Amino acid sequence: MFVIRGRDGQICTSTAMDETFGEEIQHETRQQAEDELKELERSLPKGLFSVVELNKVGRPSLGITKKISVTLSEENWEWLDEKAAGNRSKFVRQTILNSLGNESEWDNYACLGYAIKGAEKLGYSQDKIQKLVNAIYSGFDMTSVPEANKIYRESEY
Repeated sequence: MFVIRGRDGQICTSTAMDETFGEEIQHETRQQAEDELKELERSLPKGLFSVVELNKVGRPSLGITKKISVTLSEENWEWLDEKAAGNRSKFVRQTILNSLGNESEWDNYACLGYAIKGAEKLGYSQDKIQKLVNAIYSGFDMTSVPEANKIYRESEY
């Protein structure tokens, strides 16, 4: 079985309005998972997600390993070691991914958080907020980020 997971371990879940809603999507073959990943990358930046084989022994590959050498001052190394909390590679990788630009900062869950915050501010009931979240969540699969951006810019809002 194969699944799609984010570089930070984020799990891709079903947005189907049935009994699978919210469950991790599993694929029988690597090809099925790779096809799904290609579709996902139509609306999100490439490289944020990868196909992972379930029950495979060992750590999943995060990509291509290339060794680098970095010269820093003693103070900078102390700062890096403190921030890295014992895992320099993970810290540097996360720092690089975070600085790839605004598009890499896009997160569907952050979008839902903004929607919930706005709905609460307007006094929506929990039932109405849940319906709003479900509607937006299902739209992530059908609308790319650039398409959503265009819809907003061309709307009256």
